[in-house]
Amino acid sequence: MAVPAHLDIRLGPLLDQASRLEAQAEELRQTSADLKKAIDSLHATTSGEASEAAIASSARALAETETRRERLARNAAVIRKLADVYDTCDLAGARALGS
Repeated sequence: MAVPAHLDIRLGPLLDQASRLEAQAEELRQTSADLKKAIDSLHATTSGEASEAAIASSARALAETETRRERLARNAAVIRKLADVYDTCDLAGARALGS
């Protein structure tokens, strides 16, 4: 496999993607909060097998939503860190070359 002569990394699109992931994570955070309120309300106002099944199903959906939110936030942080590392290396390289 041939090694490229140079890296062509554009930070703008990377940071834009991180921002999109963060926005999606925030939307999921709000969705989780709304779902938790709905679960609490359902629990407070109903009872019985059907109610417990609905609550259990909603709790699973809440857990999955939280897992997805955490992954989005983690991925955004990784992208930002990689962009920062690249930027630091690029600047150090430029300084080493006298630019």
